[in-house]
Amino acid sequence: MAHQQKTQIQPFCFVREMERMKGTYSKGRRDEFRIRAANRAIRALELLPTPLQSLQDIQALALGPKTTASLHEILNTGGLQRNDVLEASEYNRTMALFMGVWGVAESSAERWYQAGCRTLDDVRSRISHLSAMQQVGLRYYDDFMRRMPRAEVAEVEALVYEAVADTLQHLSGKPREEVTYLLHARCMGSYLRGKQSCGDADLIIAPGPACSWVGMGPLLAGLLERLAARGCITQGYGDAGLIIAPGPACSWDMLPLERHKALRGPEERVTWMGVWRGPSSPCCRRIDIKLYPRTMLAMAVNYFCSGQDMCRALRYY
Repeated sequence: MAHQQKTQIQPFCFVREMERMKGTYSKGRRDEFRIRAANRAIRALELLPTPLQSLQDIQALALGPKTTASLHEILNTGGLQRNDVLEASEYNRTMALFMGVWGVAESSAERWYQAGCRTLDDVRSRISHLSAMQQVGLRYYDDFMRRMPRAEVAEVEALVYEAVADTLQHLSGKPREEVTYLLHARCMGSYLRGKQSCGDADLIIAPGPACSWVGMGPLLAGLLERLAARGCITQGYGDAGLIIAPGPACSWDMLPLERHKALRGPEERVTWMGVWRGPSSPCCRRIDIKLYPRTMLAMAVNYFCSGQDMCRALRYY
């Protein structure tokens, strides 16, 4: 019976426990090697065609002794006791909560913890200096923690594509079929990899050959104007700071059109991160829009869609 139970533990069960273990490690330098070891184990487990059934199967993965022992414990018990213990600690629970806020890295979360904060309400009442992105992240924390179904991400992509095409047509004066030829305006990341849900919508935009001369600054400005006019974006954070789309209490001059960027050529890269609420969105979502000239498109797609290991290799070489 015990052997039969072990055969029920599929590779994804091991992966889930290893992901939990990795999450209990600090993202700091002192745990870098542990995180690497966990990532190596996860990659090996994800490639397994059949479940692990014995210690020999685990040893055949050629992982380190501590990782092998952890996998053996999962095989025998179905989980890792250290995960339950560490996740239950006040420090880890609080750090995980704070680092779930948009714009909060480990250093900020640690600083808030040392200041005596244990809840998001503590942060709101005790921390006087918050970045613009952190303010937005706290305001929409519950919304941002909800996953986006794949159909909703597809809707984001379609609406952004149409807005980009409209903007390019306005800027260039060329017919629709010309500006949309080889126009790239697609959601990247987990959506492109086929996942059924996503944490946010990440888009890369690159004009086609007919509009290769269009500057990224004017293109972003026109795109944001059209998306805001349709009520799809509310506010965000861009290269020049906080971006607030027009609403009852503000006007278009608060949208950072960044006039100086209009003088730059089409080789300029522009990024905008903001808050999205489309026609079918049940709540506010995070959206990242990155604009690249076509000469950089292949590298941008490769970087943002290839996963952690490929990105590390790209930076190394």
